[in-house]
Amino acid sequence: MTMLKKNSAVVKLLTHVWDNHRSGSWLQLNSAMSKALGLAIESGMRFDRDDCATIYKEFRGGYWFGDARAQEYRWYARACGLERNNHGGNLSAAKSFEAFTGRKPFLLNGRRLCVTSGVTLKNEPGQWEVTSFNDHAHTMVLVTYRPEEEGRPRKILRRMSVTNAEWLALRGGKDNE
Repeated sequence: MTMLKKNSAVVKLLTHVWDNHRSGSWLQLNSAMSKALGLAIESGMRFDRDDCATIYKEFRGGYWFGDARAQEYRWYARACGLERNNHGGNLSAAKSFEAFTGRKPFLLNGRRLCVTSGVTLKNEPGQWEVTSFNDHAHTMVLVTYRPEEEGRPRKILRRMSVTNAEWLALRGGKDNE
């Protein structure tokens, strides 16, 4: 891959990995690219707004970036700081992912919500968990579960799909970005 216009340090890192791998194996290259992107997020490297789109397009992201569900767990949750309870996260990476997917962030106390984030809602009993986003419909899905029974999988008690406007209303208009 040749260098594109002015690239961010993140794209330069991935370009370096792409241009210098010697394995001859797509599997090993894809794994290295995935690890390099994770390193960029976790180390707090600054992402430009279009970096996720550039990375996906220029480095055959369809093969290693993952499907929508994998992206939620691997990249967005990491960027939001959920993984390893890193409450700092990488805001520029999260914003780049949001630009790539067309997502407007759902916020709670100034933090971006991601899959597996737990929330408590006013006037709604129990602990709720974010289970998915629909970036086309601009919604977030929340569920609350029945009390667990030993040896049995969790069962959904209630499911709620909310838009950003509905989320803001549930939060009393707080956390608007």
